[in-house]
Amino acid sequence: MRARTISILLGLLLVAAVWLSMREEERFAVENAHLETVAGGTRVAGTLVNQGEAASLVKVEVSVIAADGRPAEKETVELHDLASGARVPFASGAHPGEVKSYSIYVNQGRNPYGN
Repeated sequence: MRARTISILLGLLLVAAVWLSMREEERFAVENAHLETVAGGTRVAGTLVNQGEAASLVKVEVSVIAADGRPAEKETVELHDLASGARVPFASGAHPGEVKSYSIYVNQGRNPYGN
Protein backbone atom coordinates (compact mmCIF):
# COMPACT_ATOMS: atom_id res chain seq x y z
CA MET A 1 0.00 0.00 0.00
CA ARG A 2 2.80 2.43 0.86
CA ALA A 3 4.65 1.70 -2.40
CA ARG A 4 1.44 2.34 -4.33
CA THR A 5 0.94 5.73 -2.64
CA ILE A 6 4.53 6.72 -3.36
CA SER A 7 4.14 5.67 -7.00
CA ILE A 8 0.97 7.75 -7.37
CA LEU A 9 2.64 10.79 -5.80
CA LEU A 10 5.67 10.44 -8.06
CA GLY A 11 3.37 10.13 -11.07
CA LEU A 12 1.52 13.30 -10.10
CA LEU A 13 4.81 15.15 -9.63
CA LEU A 14 5.94 14.03 -13.07
CA VAL A 15 2.70 15.22 -14.66
CA ALA A 16 3.03 18.59 -12.90
CA ALA A 17 6.66 18.95 -14.03
CA VAL A 18 5.76 18.20 -17.66
CA TRP A 19 2.81 20.61 -17.57
CA LEU A 20 4.96 23.41 -16.13
CA SER A 21 7.76 22.85 -18.64
CA MET A 22 5.32 22.89 -21.55
CA ARG A 23 3.78 26.08 -20.24
CA GLU A 24 7.15 27.78 -20.14
CA GLU A 25 7.96 26.61 -23.69
CA GLU A 26 4.96 28.46 -25.14
CA ARG A 27 6.86 31.66 -25.87
CA PHE A 28 4.30 33.13 -28.26
CA ALA A 29 0.53 32.90 -28.10
CA VAL A 30 -2.01 33.81 -30.77
CA GLU A 31 -5.14 35.48 -29.45
CA ASN A 32 -8.39 36.49 -31.13
CA ALA A 33 -7.60 34.78 -34.44
CA HIS A 34 -10.45 35.30 -36.90
CA LEU A 35 -11.44 35.82 -40.52
CA GLU A 36 -12.15 39.34 -41.75
CA THR A 37 -13.88 40.37 -44.94
CA VAL A 38 -11.91 43.14 -46.65
CA ALA A 39 -11.70 44.65 -50.11
CA GLY A 40 -10.39 41.93 -52.39
CA GLY A 41 -11.46 38.95 -50.28
CA THR A 42 -10.94 37.51 -46.83
CA ARG A 43 -7.93 37.75 -44.55
CA VAL A 44 -6.80 36.07 -41.33
CA ALA A 45 -6.11 38.45 -38.44
CA GLY A 46 -5.22 38.15 -34.79
CA THR A 47 -2.87 39.28 -32.04
CA LEU A 48 0.53 37.76 -31.26
CA VAL A 49 1.54 37.90 -27.59
CA ASN A 50 5.22 37.56 -26.67
CA GLN A 51 5.32 35.71 -23.34
CA GLY A 52 9.11 35.34 -23.34
CA GLU A 53 12.21 37.38 -24.02
CA ALA A 54 12.34 40.11 -26.67
CA ALA A 55 12.51 38.84 -30.25
CA SER A 56 13.96 40.66 -33.25
CA LEU A 57 11.97 38.66 -35.83
CA VAL A 58 8.98 36.34 -35.59
CA LYS A 59 7.38 34.72 -38.63
CA VAL A 60 3.67 33.95 -38.48
CA GLU A 61 2.75 31.38 -41.14
CA VAL A 62 -0.89 31.54 -42.22
CA SER A 63 -2.41 28.74 -44.32
CA VAL A 64 -5.85 29.19 -45.83
CA ILE A 65 -8.24 26.39 -46.81
CA ALA A 66 -10.62 27.19 -49.67
CA ALA A 67 -14.36 26.44 -49.67
CA ASP A 68 -13.75 23.16 -51.54
CA GLY A 69 -11.46 21.94 -48.72
CA ARG A 70 -8.20 22.32 -50.64
CA PRO A 71 -5.26 24.33 -49.37
CA ALA A 72 -5.51 27.67 -51.15
CA GLU A 73 -2.51 29.69 -50.06
CA LYS A 74 0.25 29.86 -47.51
CA GLU A 75 1.67 33.21 -46.47
CA THR A 76 4.29 34.39 -44.00
CA VAL A 77 3.73 37.58 -42.01
CA GLU A 78 6.92 38.95 -40.46
CA LEU A 79 6.78 40.82 -37.17
CA HIS A 80 9.88 42.75 -36.11
CA ASP A 81 11.22 43.86 -32.71
CA LEU A 82 8.74 42.29 -30.30
CA ALA A 83 9.48 43.36 -26.75
CA SER A 84 8.85 40.99 -23.88
CA GLY A 85 5.14 41.14 -23.05
CA ALA A 86 4.28 42.84 -26.36
CA ARG A 87 0.85 42.36 -27.95
CA VAL A 88 1.12 42.92 -31.70
CA PRO A 89 -1.77 42.71 -34.17
CA PHE A 90 -1.14 40.88 -37.45
CA ALA A 91 -3.10 40.16 -40.62
CA SER A 92 -2.51 38.20 -43.79
CA GLY A 93 -3.15 39.58 -47.22
CA ALA A 94 -6.61 39.29 -48.75
CA HIS A 95 -7.44 35.88 -50.23
CA PRO A 96 -9.96 35.98 -53.09
CA GLY A 97 -12.83 33.53 -52.99
CA GLU A 98 -14.50 31.87 -50.04
CA VAL A 99 -12.29 30.77 -47.15
CA LYS A 100 -13.46 27.68 -45.27
CA SER A 101 -10.76 27.52 -42.60
CA TYR A 102 -7.22 28.52 -41.72
CA SER A 103 -4.26 27.56 -39.59
CA ILE A 104 -1.62 29.69 -37.91
CA TYR A 105 1.91 28.56 -37.07
CA VAL A 106 4.38 30.77 -35.21
CA ASN A 107 7.86 30.03 -36.55
CA GLN A 108 10.40 30.79 -33.83
CA GLY A 109 13.37 29.78 -35.95
CA ARG A 110 15.72 26.88 -35.36
CA ASN A 111 15.92 25.28 -31.96
CA PRO A 112 19.26 24.65 -30.22
CA TYR A 113 19.48 21.27 -31.97
CA GLY A 114 19.47 22.83 -35.45
CA ASN A 115 16.03 21.74 -36.65
